[in-house]
Amino acid sequence: MGIVKQETTEEKHRKLLLENTEINKKHLNGKIQEKIDRYNGLVTEEAAIYLVGRDLGIEINKELEEDQELSIDIENLQPEMYDVECEFQVDKVNDKVEGDDWVLRNVLLKDDTGKIKLNLWNKDAEKAGKIKEGETIEIKNAYTDTYKGDLQLKLSKDGSVIGPDGGEVI
Repeated sequence: MGIVKQETTEEKHRKLLLENTEINKKHLNGKIQEKIDRYNGLVTEEAAIYLVGRDLGIEINKELEEDQELSIDIENLQPEMYDVECEFQVDKVNDKVEGDDWVLRNVLLKDDTGKIKLNLWNKDAEKAGKIKEGETIEIKNAYTDTYKGDLQLKLSKDGSVIGPDGGEVI
């Protein structure tokens, strides 16, 4: 699997604005900070970038390519990455852990560069019982987060896991 640096959401959006306008980086950063200041810090940097884009006549979501295929190695995953699409081999499917109103199952994934837990909750944790150790799965619309200092991969609301046969497992 090739190594691709996954940009943060803010980096992607800044790059899009710089490529599609006559504005330079310093001016763009100033406009973003103006938006943050205007709303007394109540908007995030990402929201400010969207607002600046709108002011410049660019709808960021429409401009970004939806089907951009990226492959990334585990060693290149970092905290707070979003819209992650990846493909890894299943090292281990852990047993479910159940609480009063929740179910958790971790699936340990691996590639040539390392291992990472895919953290699945409730109905996703139930469905993950179909995943088999040794098979390669594709994960779409995931994000990274840390728990007790360990980097983990998690599915977003509309995330999915695709099995080796191309069928949706989760």
